[in-house]
Amino acid sequence: GPFAMTSYTKTETTRRAIDLALETYRGFRASGLDERTFASVKQYVRGQYPPKIETADQIAGRLAELEFYGLPWEEVTGYMARVDAVTPKAMKAAVARAFPPAEDLTFVLIGPAAKIRATARRYGPVFEAPLMQPLLAAVKGARPAAAR
Repeated sequence: GPFAMTSYTKTETTRRAIDLALETYRGFRASGLDERTFASVKQYVRGQYPPKIETADQIAGRLAELEFYGLPWEEVTGYMARVDAVTPKAMKAAVARAFPPAEDLTFVLIGPAAKIRATARRYGPVFEAPLMQPLLAAVKGARPAAAR
């Protein structure tokens, strides 16, 4: 599925924020998580699951997903055991498969274009769209921003 990192920063610290995010991302892809953080992440994931299947609507939605994808009920009942079984090595392999190299990431920056355009160009081609334009229309008609 999709992956996103989000942040808010002052316009003048945009470059520093992007560089820090990229440094963190590259480190995560290269080294994974330390033992303490890995255990914390597993506990967090375990804690997020039960609230997703609390109400009748949520359970019905989950059952519909299982049926739609042809998955067994064990997808739900065995979830915690599968989370517990994940090892740091398995997580690192999954990250290598699922997370693209930093050079292949797409950035979406929202701010005063004239002030962040040069910074944005450091990371690749820049496409600009008015904030009030519907996103799909902006993407379909996107052209690289001319040098300004």
